[in-house]
Amino acid sequence: MKRKRINWTKARIFVVFVLLFLCFPFIFLRIIQLQLVKKDELSRLASKQHQSIITFIPKRGTIYDVKGNNLAVSIDVDSVYARPPHVKNPSQTAKKLANILDLNKEALTKNLKTKKRFVWVKRKVNPKQTARIKKAGLTGIGFVKESRRFYPHSPLAAHLIGFVGIDSKGLEGIEAKYDAALSGNTTRLILGRDAFGREIITEVPIPGRSPENYTLYLTIDRNIQYIVERELTRAAKEQGAKKGMAVVMDPTSGRILAVANYPSFNPNRFWDYPPETWRNRVVTDIFEPGSVFKVFLTSAALEEKVAKRHDIFFCENGAYVLSGKTIRDVKKYGWLSLEHIIKYSSNIGAAKIAELVKREVFYHYIRKFGFGHKTGIDLPGEAVGIMRSPKTWSKIALGNIAFGQGIGVTSIQLITAISAIANGGNLLRPYVVDRIVDSKGKMVMQSHPVIIRRMLSEETAKIMTSILKGVMREGGTGTRGALSSYEVAGKTGTAQKVDSLVGGYSEDRFISSFVGYVPCDQPRLVILVVIDEPQGIPYGGRVAGPVFKNIAERSLHYLNIPPTRGTLLVKASTKKTTWQPVKRTTHEMMHRGKPSRRMPDLRGLSMRAAFNRVRALELPLAVSGSGRVVDQHPRPGTIVESGDVCFLTFRPDV
Repeated sequence: MKRKRINWTKARIFVVFVLLFLCFPFIFLRIIQLQLVKKDELSRLASKQHQSIITFIPKRGTIYDVKGNNLAVSIDVDSVYARPPHVKNPSQTAKKLANILDLNKEALTKNLKTKKRFVWVKRKVNPKQTARIKKAGLTGIGFVKESRRFYPHSPLAAHLIGFVGIDSKGLEGIEAKYDAALSGNTTRLILGRDAFGREIITEVPIPGRSPENYTLYLTIDRNIQYIVERELTRAAKEQGAKKGMAVVMDPTSGRILAVANYPSFNPNRFWDYPPETWRNRVVTDIFEPGSVFKVFLTSAALEEKVAKRHDIFFCENGAYVLSGKTIRDVKKYGWLSLEHIIKYSSNIGAAKIAELVKREVFYHYIRKFGFGHKTGIDLPGEAVGIMRSPKTWSKIALGNIAFGQGIGVTSIQLITAISAIANGGNLLRPYVVDRIVDSKGKMVMQSHPVIIRRMLSEETAKIMTSILKGVMREGGTGTRGALSSYEVAGKTGTAQKVDSLVGGYSEDRFISSFVGYVPCDQPRLVILVVIDEPQGIPYGGRVAGPVFKNIAERSLHYLNIPPTRGTLLVKASTKKTTWQPVKRTTHEMMHRGKPSRRMPDLRGLSMRAAFNRVRALELPLAVSGSGRVVDQHPRPGTIVESGDVCFLTFRPDV
């Protein structure tokens, strides 16, 4: 029988088919693994081969003062990056870039030789550097637009506004507190190449963020801020002081008109200053207030009716032994009324008033005035202060607290509490942001005065105002802070600083302060000045009083608030016999008959030419930047008077 011949071709095809059939499930599973399970991971690996992704921060919102003058703006600048695989000669490229950008050549060479697809060379460079790099024609080097924060008035209100880091993240002040509102929507910057090797830059928004940044309008008035900083700096330098603080507040609303710290810094180059210089001490620093605190003790005594303004106390001829400790006065006083205890600032008299008030009641009023609590001001880093329980107060501790030692307060607490007396007894929440608007001008947030609680009756507040007027009159401790054209209610403070090395209080280190409001019967401004460690005679009336006076005079004149003393009377009409005060500013009374002066247009002028024009107007001058004038205040054509401040912003010629 003949054997059937095997068709090996068909056999091989069959075997291959069986093998493929058996392998197909494994291939299918592998496809699922690659396309579904590892999809994201493989996409990232592929993207890394031809793309670089950078988180990119867009422009921040502008910060304005209450009148719309810019305090913080964002400008577009170039940031320089490198694509190391495309840099032909890393050493030569690094040498040229290091020379243009003032960088370390060795470190830059190392970065350009890395295997990374993208590295920053230098972020936020100036236009001249950009032009030089482009002219050099370096391969593998590119530019991307980033937003750079710029503070046109440099140190003006630096502690209040704060600053941002290289990533445009708010680090201090308003920039930090309102970072979310100012920063807007972050994007991812994708750098890649097309099929022809050309670079492609694409921006992709990051979901979940606000679609836009907002604009902030502060309660700060740029002109008043400048006046306060100038006077504080001048006094601190003349006194050889370690630090200084000053605040101006509207007592009827809680609006902060100026916040100043000495020493200051330039937020455009904040890294050139030690970190402790950045701190807004008005809200963060705690100090013993000294005799200013007698105001709150006296208010409590009058409100509780345990004493009246004309009640008399024996002040022990300058030395009062209490629990084995001696309380002393600067002068040897005998019998003084409550009113004169405040006028002459008697420590012994204050201690005896505190004995009448009792420690639990005094503690209640201290807390009621807001000490030991945050004021709630919209600034970061606010301190609570130091306030011990009255159960721990000894007799000498009660006496010390009566004249402001043994208790810790902040400047913002102190001026807020004084404002409550100035406005008739209401404690208001202080605030620095007036409103927030979007890019279309629509209101996002509007601040309003907030009454925290009623502190005192109107009757007690009026009596306290009358008593504080006496401090400013002949014989009182505040005469150096008195104004000739306005009546002032004020109080001086001089506190010894604690010496932690030897224990107890230092004999030669003091905090000098002055706080007051003006015009006292219808207050428009409350002003606090604190000078830390002045050299020489440390008394608050002598050190801080003149600073208060200068700030008050110039600010009242700027605000066109008519004098409350020495006003002229004229007939209101030839047909009537009634008389009305003429509302003239001090400048008008001194310069009657002189023609008005108008502000010239200084834009485009060099520094020398602009200075000469402003000098002819006899105006104080504040400048920022260098080059030619690009912005000015007052605006061209505005009528100017003595005391107005001229702000000029310069930019270099590009």
